[in-house]
Amino acid sequence: MRVLFTILALALTNWLVAQTTTIEGVVVDATNGDPLIGANIVFADNPGKGTAADMDGKFKLQVEPGNYKLNISYVGYKSKTLPVRVGNKPVNLEISLKSQMLDEVEVVADVAIDRKTPVAFINIKESQITEELAGRDLPMLLNTTPGVYATQQGGGEGDAEIKMRGFDGRFVGVLLDGIPVNDMENGTVYWSNWFGLSAVTRTMQTQRGLGSSKLAIPSVGGTINILTKGIDNKLSFNAKQRLDQYGKSTTTAGFNSGEIGNGWSFTVAGSYKTGKSWVDAMTTDAYFYFAKVNKRIKNHTLSFTTYGAPQKHIQRSDKLRIQMFDLDYALENGVDTSVSTQVVDKGIGYNRNWGYLRRTRDNPDAEAKKFYMNRNDYFKPMFYLKDFWNISDKINVYNIAYMSIGRGGGISGIREQDGSGYTVNYDPATGQADIQSRYDANTDTSGFTGPPIFPEYSGTLYRSRYAVAKQRNDHIWYGYLGNMNYKPIEPLALDFGVDLRAYAGSHYGQVDDLLGGDYYIDESDQRLNYDENPKAAMKSEGDKILYYSTSYAKWGGSYFQAEYSTPVYSALINVTGSMVNYKKDDYFADTASNDKNFYGWTIKGGFNYNFTDRINAFVNGGYYDKVQMLSYIYEGYTVEYNDQVENEKIKSVELGFQYKSKLFSARLNGYYTRWENTVRRISAYKQEGPNSGQWYNNYAGLDAEHMGVELDFTLKPIEELEIKGWMSLGDWTWDKEYDNLTLFNYDPFTGTAYEYDISFDISNIYVGGAAQTQFGGQVRYEPIDGLYGSLTGTYFDRYYADFEPETATDDEGNPRQPWQAPSHILFDFNAGYSFPLPWYEKIKLNVGFNILNLLDERYITAAQNNAEVLGGGNPGENFDAASAAVFFGPPRRFMVNLGIRF
Repeated sequence: MRVLFTILALALTNWLVAQTTTIEGVVVDATNGDPLIGANIVFADNPGKGTAADMDGKFKLQVEPGNYKLNISYVGYKSKTLPVRVGNKPVNLEISLKSQMLDEVEVVADVAIDRKTPVAFINIKESQITEELAGRDLPMLLNTTPGVYATQQGGGEGDAEIKMRGFDGRFVGVLLDGIPVNDMENGTVYWSNWFGLSAVTRTMQTQRGLGSSKLAIPSVGGTINILTKGIDNKLSFNAKQRLDQYGKSTTTAGFNSGEIGNGWSFTVAGSYKTGKSWVDAMTTDAYFYFAKVNKRIKNHTLSFTTYGAPQKHIQRSDKLRIQMFDLDYALENGVDTSVSTQVVDKGIGYNRNWGYLRRTRDNPDAEAKKFYMNRNDYFKPMFYLKDFWNISDKINVYNIAYMSIGRGGGISGIREQDGSGYTVNYDPATGQADIQSRYDANTDTSGFTGPPIFPEYSGTLYRSRYAVAKQRNDHIWYGYLGNMNYKPIEPLALDFGVDLRAYAGSHYGQVDDLLGGDYYIDESDQRLNYDENPKAAMKSEGDKILYYSTSYAKWGGSYFQAEYSTPVYSALINVTGSMVNYKKDDYFADTASNDKNFYGWTIKGGFNYNFTDRINAFVNGGYYDKVQMLSYIYEGYTVEYNDQVENEKIKSVELGFQYKSKLFSARLNGYYTRWENTVRRISAYKQEGPNSGQWYNNYAGLDAEHMGVELDFTLKPIEELEIKGWMSLGDWTWDKEYDNLTLFNYDPFTGTAYEYDISFDISNIYVGGAAQTQFGGQVRYEPIDGLYGSLTGTYFDRYYADFEPETATDDEGNPRQPWQAPSHILFDFNAGYSFPLPWYEKIKLNVGFNILNLLDERYITAAQNNAEVLGGGNPGENFDAASAAVFFGPPRRFMVNLGIRF
């Protein structure tokens, strides 16, 4: 009998166990997908029963079959109640909570939302930035995004260049907390101004194509949306020290208070970077600071933010012949090395933009020190005040006032007083710039005439025949963004807004170094009478020379957007209008342009349909009638408006599909963009006829077509393993023919503009400067919590060299494709371990290790077709490797970092 009871008890136990199952899942941030550590998951009818999410945002509840309601909550986020029906099998949930600030993020920063916003986008999470950035500029992370090509160009810190779908960085809109930061004159983003921003980045979203921004920003190729941490984030601190094999050190620290009471919070961060590079004699010395203060006052959220990065870094501007860097690589690619170059096989980090200088005028025994001919120093602090006003459930308003102040510039060579421009010789033995001979020429006292003293200027001071000039670019930029978001009925949201900007940019040459002399002669300022007063031409260090002008831009824009969104489908339409007023004062020429208004408008829209909870599709399209940027609106360097330059016309359409599940997700999209009248600088050397022997220049509009297919996927067969892949196939070509395009040569001394007509044809020539084929993949494995390793590989092909349109035809005048660089594949390895302190688990130590270019691949990252290279021989214009000028990409690099956070 006892045995029978035992058997019955075991059977009953097994039956009861079989009737229990689990509700499990993960709780993440709705904006960036980051896990919400410690989120509470409780039963609605029994709040005392439940659990908390672990370090990965995961949770598990043991339940019996039945119907339940779960309350999910997290500090600073909107709570959510979910009905859950449980059968005999485990139920898996992926729960996303919206931050209490998410409405602001969506409205202000124009963040795209999955399965809702009809654009192609990818979110780069904070965790990915931490693991993979490895001390590089932020755009370098985006090479794992289909259609994106990011390079470090000459290798200078902050000199990264990004292209999306073949469009260069001037046509990729960059928003920082919703504020446009593209340069007001030419659209460029200088990443050296934001090097430490990764310390406070909450998420970085890339939107390819026209994007979802309501503003009339230059998002032809795409948009980069950077969001910083704020009041919705929890209390946290992090500090990190990074070191690479070249001795470059980066120290970073950041603190986020979370809400500390009475609606206050603040975020502060700072970074310092110093050291050498893989490029010869290339150094950097840069600081970064960031401070944000937030305050909630009833239904207002106020924030004040300031940041900046005062920096000095050495640059490498000269692309050179392949054999000057690497002889073997040149031979492998068919370069005829019988064409002599000044130096050969100096290594891929060869940098000839420096040399040694002994300042012997006052000290014959002076020590030889490095002198850099290419360097940049700049400081561009940013300030903005933001108010987000949640008037009611139907209406919210935001106002942003911002200001940017830029001071600094760069030097690029040595200027010769006789007007021949930048000049330098290179030592054939070392390949370095011969700075000493220029200094000696300025200070030589052994010649027949004695020291370089010219009585008409001074009886005692030395005149500098050679001097270093800096190109200054100082600006002040004010802006205001205002928006009202109105939801008359639940699925419909209407936005009305304005975008106002005022910009003044001053440009001038400045004497930076007299190289041993006491003054430099410059007669560029036509307001002065040098015949009556020759000494007016004497310029000391810090004086303005060569040119001096201020350009003004006043921008007034307005927009309207309507979005209708249900759980099944969403649709939006956006219309903008803008008026831009340009003006230019040329102080040295004593002239100015008239104020002139230019008008533009855009319309774009899209539709997303969710077929199931896993499958959706979208389509978008738009038309831009876009005002040209300030740099391209004048004839050459004059104050005359260029009547040949009209608005850019952009037509674009895109179609995308997505499948999403816990195991496998994939996105496929195709696009077509017609780009008309994009302005480029055209230059030609007139060899014969009147006013020959001079360069003639002008800006002219070109047309292009960009189309392609993009794919990315994520496979997660087990919780610890994630496999990603991406692919981009582009077909980007130019489409323009010019007959008798007028170029100008401007004589600043007489005020005369000479004309020269040329013709060229670039029809069906491939767009250069970015790989049109890209395949990549990543495997990331995390066997235990906190310990990870990842291997990323990306294959690039069909990279065509950049080219000058006027040199893009053969001897018969037919278009000819530029040189195509060899394909290459790059592998990166990242690993790290994050673990809590044994005596205090809230504090974590992080150890990271990065190997970039794991296999030490030798590859070309940037190239110019049919380029002239001083000391590079005369291989002719053969559209091949021999006549190209290039930069090689970085070699294998190692980085280690140690961090602490809580």
